[in-house]
Amino acid sequence: MNKELNSLSLLSGAAILLIGLIIGVVGSGGSQVQMGGLIHNIQESFDEGIAVDGTEVISGTGGVSFTSGAFSSTLDVTGETNVDNLIYGGDVTTLTPGDTTSTLTAAEFCNSAVLSLTPAKGAYTLTLPSTTTLAADCLTTVGDSKVVLFENAATAATSTTIAAGTGNELLEPSGGDVVIEQNEWAWIQITRVRAAEFAVIVTSFQVAD
Repeated sequence: MNKELNSLSLLSGAAILLIGLIIGVVGSGGSQVQMGGLIHNIQESFDEGIAVDGTEVISGTGGVSFTSGAFSSTLDVTGETNVDNLIYGGDVTTLTPGDTTSTLTAAEFCNSAVLSLTPAKGAYTLTLPSTTTLAADCLTTVGDSKVVLFENAATAATSTTIAAGTGNELLEPSGGDVVIEQNEWAWIQITRVRAAEFAVIVTSFQVAD
C-alpha cells in the first residue's frame, strides 16, 4: 500500500511539475507575456494557428482575422491595407472666434472631422496649425495625411480666409481660392510631404442652386 501511495505521489508531483512548465509557473529565459492572469516565460509555436470557438483568429502563417473589435488607443498598420466599407469619423468642433483672427490648434485639426466657425465680423482669418505642432500630434510620419470639412457658419455676410501655419505651403485648385464665404464649405487637407514640408490643399464649395 505504501509503495502504491509513493508511486501515486510521484506521478502527481510529475504532473504538477509538467503543468507548471507548460503555463510558465516554472521555467526561465524568454520574455514574459501575460496570458489570462498567468505569466508565460517560454516561447510556443502554433503551426496550425489559433482558433477561438472554432474560428481561426491567428493563422499558421501569422495572419490575424476577426469579425469585430475595438481599439482604445492608436492602431498602427504598415504595408498595403485593404478595407471594405471604411467609415472614418472625428469630432464636430465649434471653434471659438476671436475679433478678426484666430489660430487653429493641432488638436482641433487632428481630432475633428468637421470644423465650424461663426466669425463675428465681415473679414476673418483662420490660421492653420504650424508644421511642428502637427508633426507632434497626428502627422508624425512623411506621407501622413488628414482632411477635415470646414464650415463658415456665419449668419451675416462674412468671409473667412484660410491662412497657412508656419512651415505649411498653401495650395488651391486652379480658379479657386482660400476665401470661404458665409454659409460655404471647404475641404482642408494637410499632407506631410517631407520632414519639414507640409502641403495644405483648400478646396472650397458653395451651396448648390
